[in-house]
Amino acid sequence: MERLLSSSDMILKNLFILSDANLATLEEQPFIKQAEFNSFVIDSIFAIGSSGDADSACVGGIYNGYKSKGSSQLVSALQNWDALLTTNEERRDIDDTEVVNVLTRRKFLKLQLEVITEVLFTVPVLALSVESRSRAFADVYINGFIIS
Repeated sequence: MERLLSSSDMILKNLFILSDANLATLEEQPFIKQAEFNSFVIDSIFAIGSSGDADSACVGGIYNGYKSKGSSQLVSALQNWDALLTTNEERRDIDDTEVVNVLTRRKFLKLQLEVITEVLFTVPVLALSVESRSRAFADVYINGFIIS
């Protein structure tokens, strides 16, 4: 049997990015492919909060294609995104005349993958079932191995 890949081909890579994923919308948001490939296996998915306020529940999953077309889950539809929404704090400016909102930190969240036992071919899509009530954004990264 001919091997399609050698061990040197199996290098963990960033496969997809969804920059500034809008956590305040129920619209499905496809990821952007980061290289030319046809098939892949996912190893990990993580997100970093980029801006917004943690003022409400935000729940949803990542799918192997569009959820509205019946795609399977890669990350549970019950995934809670609240943990990565940024925290702002108020501080006074130097001469104490004006209150200024300051972004205090960006939070990181490693997402729990569903059991995936197959090679994938479709661009993943973020689909929330409960959106944030305030503006909130995150950068989401999908890492894995290119098969072909």
